[in-house]
Amino acid sequence: MPIYDYFCSSCFETSSRFLPMAQRHEPSSCPHCTNGQLQLQITAPRSLQFKDSLMRALTPQQQLAGTQAQGPGMQSGIRSSVLHNCKGPSCSVCATA
Repeated sequence: MPIYDYFCSSCFETSSRFLPMAQRHEPSSCPHCTNGQLQLQITAPRSLQFKDSLMRALTPQQQLAGTQAQGPGMQSGIRSSVLHNCKGPSCSVCATA
């Protein structure tokens, strides 16, 4: 089953769900505010990695660079990544996030 991203039109939060393809368009309520309707977002496909009996979704950065990649953007809490090199306080990408 694929992982789908949904956007809430009420609280503007994004959430992910692990659903069968047949259920991806069924209406559901927002887990953050419980009163908004979720809209299916168009995103890159994500897969699951099974390792040491743990199951986790791969981020788009991990899909492109691999899970063993090292270097800028791979440390936790850093604002630069494989897909985005942050320019600091004047960064237009981070300002909208």
